[in-house]
Amino acid sequence: MIVEEADAAKSAIAFLKQHRAGRVTFLPLDTIRPSQRDDCDVVKGLPGVIGRAIDYVSFEPRLSRAIEYLLFNTVVVKTLDDAIR
Repeated sequence: MIVEEADAAKSAIAFLKQHRAGRVTFLPLDTIRPSQRDDCDVVKGLPGVIGRAIDYVSFEPRLSRAIEYLLFNTVVVKTLDDAIR
């Protein structure tokens, strides 16, 4: 779940623990840092590779850190066999 600030995530986690209400992964926009290492170039040009996943989704600019964190080294391929290869 994307939240604006880490403090909101801390409060929500405390609530969940107190009520034994399950688990959630929070992505606080004020502290999340996407990876700086781009491994997508390694597979670029290989058979079945369409491109970087982040280039195929649209999102609000304020969510860019969270989306980059989630999809940074994810590639889109044509088939499952291409993914396994």
